[in-house]
Amino acid sequence: MKKITIKDWVILKTENYNIITEKLNKAHTYALLTCIIGFPGAGKTTTFRNYRASQQGREVVYICLDVSFNTKDFYVALLRELGVPDYGYDVPIKFLATKITETIKERGEPVLIIIDDAGRFTAKMMEWFQLIYDSENCGLVLSGTKKFKDDFEGWVKQNRLGVPELGSRIDEWVILKEPTKEEMQKVAQKNGVSDSTVMGKLLNECKDYRRLTKKIIELRINQVNNAKRAKEEQGVSAE
Repeated sequence: MKKITIKDWVILKTENYNIITEKLNKAHTYALLTCIIGFPGAGKTTTFRNYRASQQGREVVYICLDVSFNTKDFYVALLRELGVPDYGYDVPIKFLATKITETIKERGEPVLIIIDDAGRFTAKMMEWFQLIYDSENCGLVLSGTKKFKDDFEGWVKQNRLGVPELGSRIDEWVILKEPTKEEMQKVAQKNGVSDSTVMGKLLNECKDYRRLTKKIIELRINQVNNAKRAKEEQGVSAE
């Protein structure tokens, strides 16, 4: 009997997916600094990871910040992603930053650094990006919600150290759109939702891709559990 599994997720190339991919490739090819702004669940993280996986022969570094990150955490994580594991927390920040720029310059091909959830950076942490971005062959993408954009623009007005200089280097602010119901429906259909009642409930409950994904995975888990339960019950009845 065929083993019951939870199927792999099918990625649909939505409008946001195509826009993000285009901007990533542009920043990567021409070593640009780009900021991508979208609500939670707009499809940013999925597209970033898929882009990185698809770039055979091109170096893409992806880091998703969490609440615990400080400047040194970020630098150490970035160096490890660049294949330099021997620079750790015992190394002063200025030497970590220098090693990052040296490592990027040594690469024969352009490096793209994608920072997800960049809204977790403070104004003080942002000043270090100028040094990284000014490496000769480095594209940089900062991604966050509208709050990140609002905070950044506020830091520029306040003339916070290093932020206006970094802001002047930004090639583009990309503002993502909310998904349409048609796109949400296509995503659900591609991932196995065919029942019209279930589809209607999903579209009413879910306003973004993240929640839609979570709900569909829950449906799949329930299907697997129900199938296992039915199989066990059949075995008991046969005895």
